[in-house]
Amino acid sequence: MSDFHFFTEPSKLNSQTSGQEFGAIDDNQFRLGNMFTSSASVDPKAFAVSDGLILVQKIDGVEKYNIVLKPTNQPDLNLPKIDYIIYKGIKKESIINGTKVAVSTNNDLTRIIHENAILWYQNEGETMPSSEPVADTSLGLIYASNASEQEYKLENTDSLNKAFYSTNPVTLPLVYSGNYIGDFDKSGDFGIVIIFEKIGFEPKFKLARELDSILSFTALPGNSSNADIFRRKHHKEDILSFIDGAAFFGSFFNLGLIVYDGNDFINRVEDELYTDVISKFFNKNKIYIDIRNETNDSFNYYENYDDVIKWSLDNTDVFTDIDYYRNFDWPCLIINDGAPNSEFDPLNTEKIIKLAIVSGDNTSPLFYYKKAYKEKLGFEFPEGTDSFLTPLIQEDIIRIEDLIVPKSSDRLISNYYQIRVFKKLRLENNPNPIGYSLNQEVYLDTLFPLFDLVIPFDDSTGKSYLKVYYDANFIDKARINSSNYTTNIGIAKDNNSFTFIAYPNKYNLNIKANIDDKITLSSLEGSTDSLFLLELDKLVDSVKLVRSNFLIGGIEYGFLKFIEQEVEKQIEKFTFKDVTIISLSNQQYQTLFQLKQQEFPEDYKVYLSIENIENAIDDNGVSYSKFECKLTGLVENAGEIEVHSASPSTPIVLYTDTKIKGSEYVRNYEEKIGYENFQSGNIRYEDYFIAKQPDIKYVANEFIDNLNNINASTTYILGAIKSLIKDSASLLWTNAVDTVQAPPPNNSNPDDRPLYWARLKMEVALKKHPYFLGDIDANSQVIVNSELDEMLTLFEEKSRNYTGVNFSNAPSGAKKILITGFDPFNLDSNEEQWNPSGIAILALHGKIKNNALIQSMIFPVRFKDFDLGFVENYINPHIQYVDMIITISQGRNRFDIERFAGKKRSATLTDNLNVSGIAPTYYLPINNTTIQVIDSSSLSEFLESTLPLSSMIPGTLGNTKVVYNQSYLSNLSSLPYSPPESGITKLPGPAVGEIAIEGSGSNYLSNEIFYRVCVMRNYLNLNTTLNSGHLHVPILAVPVNNDYSEAVTFITEMTKIIEDAIQGL
Repeated sequence: MSDFHFFTEPSKLNSQTSGQEFGAIDDNQFRLGNMFTSSASVDPKAFAVSDGLILVQKIDGVEKYNIVLKPTNQPDLNLPKIDYIIYKGIKKESIINGTKVAVSTNNDLTRIIHENAILWYQNEGETMPSSEPVADTSLGLIYASNASEQEYKLENTDSLNKAFYSTNPVTLPLVYSGNYIGDFDKSGDFGIVIIFEKIGFEPKFKLARELDSILSFTALPGNSSNADIFRRKHHKEDILSFIDGAAFFGSFFNLGLIVYDGNDFINRVEDELYTDVISKFFNKNKIYIDIRNETNDSFNYYENYDDVIKWSLDNTDVFTDIDYYRNFDWPCLIINDGAPNSEFDPLNTEKIIKLAIVSGDNTSPLFYYKKAYKEKLGFEFPEGTDSFLTPLIQEDIIRIEDLIVPKSSDRLISNYYQIRVFKKLRLENNPNPIGYSLNQEVYLDTLFPLFDLVIPFDDSTGKSYLKVYYDANFIDKARINSSNYTTNIGIAKDNNSFTFIAYPNKYNLNIKANIDDKITLSSLEGSTDSLFLLELDKLVDSVKLVRSNFLIGGIEYGFLKFIEQEVEKQIEKFTFKDVTIISLSNQQYQTLFQLKQQEFPEDYKVYLSIENIENAIDDNGVSYSKFECKLTGLVENAGEIEVHSASPSTPIVLYTDTKIKGSEYVRNYEEKIGYENFQSGNIRYEDYFIAKQPDIKYVANEFIDNLNNINASTTYILGAIKSLIKDSASLLWTNAVDTVQAPPPNNSNPDDRPLYWARLKMEVALKKHPYFLGDIDANSQVIVNSELDEMLTLFEEKSRNYTGVNFSNAPSGAKKILITGFDPFNLDSNEEQWNPSGIAILALHGKIKNNALIQSMIFPVRFKDFDLGFVENYINPHIQYVDMIITISQGRNRFDIERFAGKKRSATLTDNLNVSGIAPTYYLPINNTTIQVIDSSSLSEFLESTLPLSSMIPGTLGNTKVVYNQSYLSNLSSLPYSPPESGITKLPGPAVGEIAIEGSGSNYLSNEIFYRVCVMRNYLNLNTTLNSGHLHVPILAVPVNNDYSEAVTFITEMTKIIEDAIQGL
């Protein structure tokens, strides 16, 4: 049951006759309300349709009055916001007595005013004078074109908002739904006008001072230009701000409408509502189909579709053409089911409406059913994704889902439907626009009609003011963060700035289950006591709005930033990922306003658009987007209409840390190599190597398939992805180990490349998943600490065995050995490159040798991972509990046990991401689970291996095969590369104070992992108990014709070296 009332007593109404009804009169006249006559000998009562504020105005030329109701609540009907309801033809004596408000016993309105006046005087300690309450100030009659005081002097062309949002001493009375607020004058016509809020339309006082409101134009001459014709079309759009009372009250058919039957209020639904109320309207059997575009104008306003649409009213799929604007070119489709001229086929008893429109320049359409009943859902309003439809385009036609209309007996009950057709953004260039279509490259384009967003409040007091327009536009961020939605739009003004804000009203796509559509911004609507952005910041606990700066070329540029905060679980955690804020200084706004006045006519909406978008990284390595503001709209030129854009002479440049333009994830340098290069010209290298190990190919394919098949509407999609990663990445590692360790004859192809390329391919699939679009910045970099970053870290941990090292199953008394290897590198010069260190650690992982359990992990050849502390983070938990750590990498033509690790990193060698020249960041352990950054100036320039040399050299393979390499290079001294058979006697090394240039293993990542382990070892005082160091292994020729015999021999030799080392513990 609703809490909304019919506006009068239906039993005292004569049924409307032609000429009293809402709608088109001819090409140039449109009645905006409904007029009635009384069938009773007494005046019909007027009732408040809803709660609201009351303003009374005298009708020009007669002693009758109009009551304007400003609703403070809205019906649950999915309608546009009801802005005003105007009661036409109120009898003076029912509300006014001379200069006073009529006696309190007349009705609820007079009673409320008297009670409030008495209470005011009581609070002042006085008795209300007999001259009170004065009608002028109590009813708002003081607002008049002939008012003596300037602040109350309001002409017919002034906005009604000036009375309802004024800060002057006049307080308009508040009434409640169903209150008896006056009597209609039965001596003549009376009626009601219902007005929607719509950007670009402001109801004027003229509506409140005339009896029968008719939108009228002078006829266009026969030689009118295209611009003249379009301007008339534009002004006819004003009728979209009004609704037929028959359709409005008919919309309550199943919700129920409270109706006064002469004695009591009764809730009327369905047939009773039709019989008692709707049947009084001339348009009782008409359905209004209001199809609008993304800017909330009629769907072909910009002439980019076609006036002619297709329909079927016989419940078949045989469509015929019909002019949407057939009603004297007024912009709404009206279908009549009234006898005897019903447009429905008699056999279409369910009143099913089938509609389709020409696709025009909309190659990616989306329908939004704001208010409509779909045939498949019955008489329930669509909710969630049912409110939307992405239609197929078939032969340039896009079809709306079948609609049904409530009926009584065999006739439909008047109703109003609103359907919007949006354009979703495309990654590729948009097709050439048709007609006057405003091109939209990014979601910010044509979002804010800057100068039609009116702040109705008196902004002269220096406070902050906000006005919100609900469900006003559409934002498509599907290619940015996997969301698109209808949006509420707000404008705020204070002493510093004009702020434009957009936030979700209803989601179509919301893969990350954001709840930004629940932000209660409406609570700030009106005036506040501080700057708007400060008030917005106070509104939510989960996000902090701060002003931050980018450092670009040494200069700071400010921007607004949302920072998520930790909050209690029961508090709704808004992310503000789908909140858009553009804040312009007052000067910037005035610059754009002056540009608008210079470049655009008054008639048409002018939108903020952006240009010259740049995506870059600032001096601190932070990604940013930079863009310039421009204006876009329609202009008249030589009798024609044109789309026009204008930019300020001095650019208005804005910065943000969020993506502006949607994009797919672009593979990085490392990922491109195996994707863009082909083996033998017909298969990508990544797929070629993955296919070498069927078990790994299966894991990769299953992961990608399962990832893409995770239902986007799953309540906890991130949990499903996380579970999939844990299982698949772990299995990837396990299968790689099992394949390399397989017993003969299955171990004929030990290879580290399938693991490497499968990991990259699977991680690319993760980065491209729609759920993570918002976690990729404008430069296609993964945003640090984002959910994607966390998932990729998890994938790396499992597929590299970072977190899988486990010594719990070691035999009693067994030693614990940790070995590490590296990915293939130098792939840009040889896509078939492998890394024997990776083969070694896969071959030895989990093996028990000489009563020692070996565990392994594999590191990437990427400076970034090292600088994020991956080596320290994943080795630290084990360093105090293992007996030996050997880091292994590809080296020269023999096995080299490196003596010195140098602190310096090469400034010229590039990693797998083609990055070079980055100074290293080092870490120290706080405890066995936590590390922290350290000032590298406190670290030694050189550190030494503590591996058990005497058991490794000559060892099983001899000193020619395995050499203790003591070379190094400092700023003052050096030792050459150690020759074979050079033994293990230590030569004089670098003195304290010398600066490292190269360690024994040069100054690339192999040297660096050696150095990082030594730093932790020494810091933890493990020098005498932990054997650690680095082993460079020989380069292996890439297998030809699947001949892995060299790799098999290498594994044998590698195993012997590890066994020799264990023997020395």
